[in-house]
Formats: sequence, structure tokens, C-alpha cells
Amino acid sequence: MSVNTTALSGHLADNAVLRMTKSGTPVLNFTVAVNESVKQDDGTYADRPSFIDCVLFGKRAAALEHQLGRGALVMVQGKLRQSTYEDKQGVKRSKVEVIVDELEWRQPFNA
Repeated sequence: MSVNTTALSGHLADNAVLRMTKSGTPVLNFTVAVNESVKQDDGTYADRPSFIDCVLFGKRAAALEHQLGRGALVMVQGKLRQSTYEDKQGVKRSKVEVIVDELEWRQPFNA
């Protein structure tokens, strides 16, 4: 049996970026900064951020492009996908990203 599901919440590291596939499907890319509290040598705790790439496809992607700005608090649910590619120098690379099924967000509060 295999299970591939993930849920995370954090703040957007930058504005979401919309692009289109060759077939015209909207694709929204964004990065979620997720903090992990890590105990330091002196006994205090500090945040260690991880930056998780996320992808949302379809009509929702196009509709949410301008809603998902840097600093927005997001909660995503989806599945992990690993892809491999060759960079411009010919080096094989791989990355893991969240393919988003569900998304909730709140804009940052500006006083």
C-alpha cells in the first residue's frame, strides 16, 4: 500500500506566479515558508525555515493569482511529486513539490 498526502501551513515567500501550459491550462506556482522550532546548544529554541514549492492547476490557479501575495498565510493539502530535469549546464537535477488539491489563505494584516 502507498499513501501520498501532505498538509502544511505557512507564509508565502513571494507572490504567486501564473503561467500557462502549451495546451492552455493555467498553472500557479508559489513557495510556502514553513518553520520548524529547533533546540539550540544553549537550550533556547529558534525557527528553522523550509521553503516548499507548490503547484496549483486549472481555473482556480487563474482566479487566485492576484490573491496570493508575499506574506499571505496559506494552508495547503495535496500530494508530493518528484520531477527530474536537466539544467542548462547538462546536470541532472530533481525536485519535490506539492501538487495542491485544497488551499485556504489569509492576506497579511497591514496596520
